Amino acid sequence: MAGPRSVRWCAGSPGTDGLLDGLVRTQHPVEVRQRQHGLHLVRSLYPGDEWVDWVGVDGYNGGSALPWGGWRSPEEVFGSSVAELRRVSDRPLAITEVACAEQGGDKAAWLRALFDLAVDRDVRALVWFDHDKETDWRLASSPAAAAAVRREVRVPGRLGPPPRMGR
Repeated sequence: MAGPRSVRWCAGSPGTDGLLDGLVRTQHPVEVRQRQHGLHLVRSLYPGDEWVDWVGVDGYNGGSALPWGGWRSPEEVFGSSVAELRRVSDRPLAITEVACAEQGGDKAAWLRALFDLAVDRDVRALVWFDHDKETDWRLASSPAAAAAVRREVRVPGRLGPPPRMGR
C-alpha cells in the first residue's frame, strides 16, 4: 500500500515563519463507501497506526430533502463506521465532515444526539459542513437548530482542550 503510507499529516511548513503552525491539513487517501462495499474493507485498507495520527469519518443526514434513504439518526449515520474504526485503530477519532437537513425530522434533536454520540464514542473533533448547497446544511438553518448547538457547546465538560497534533 504505497499510496496511503506515503501521506503524512502536515502542521506548518518550511519558510512560513510559523504562520501555519497548529493548522492541520487532512488528506483522504482512501475513501470507503460502506453502503457499496461493506465495512470489512476498512480493516483491509487501513495502513496501520504507525502511519496515521488521526482517523476520521464523514456523514450526512439528508432527511427528506435528498434521496439518500430518508431521515437517519447520528447513530445510523456514524455508528457502524465509528465502531469499525475503533476496531482497527487506537488513534484519535474525528468526524471530519457532518451536516443535517431540516426536512424530514427534528434537526435540533438530531444535533443533540450528535453531541451525545461524540461524547459516548470519544469523538475528539466535529467539523460541520456549514453551507446552503443541495439543501440548507447550515447550523443556523433554523432558530431551533442554532439554539440546540449553543446549548450543547455550553454543557460543562462537553468541550475539552483542543486536540494535540501528532503523537
